[in-house]
Amino acid sequence: MKSIFKFILCTFKAIANEELTKAKLANDIEIARAKRDFDVKKAEYDTEVSTAQAEADLAFNLQVNLV
Repeated sequence: MKSIFKFILCTFKAIANEELTKAKLANDIEIARAKRDFDVKKAEYDTEVSTAQAEADLAFNLQVNLV
């Protein structure tokens, strides 16, 4: 009788550990997705900023050369 309870307890622990591992993996996946999305948005923003800076530098140089 005691061994049956021990078996059931071990089974419940194994199931709980499996659920915990699944939850941790799901969280890790969400974190990775959020980081990827952030990195993509940051790269887009950095590209826009670089383009605007290049345009401003070019406009400045053209204006200086015209004067």
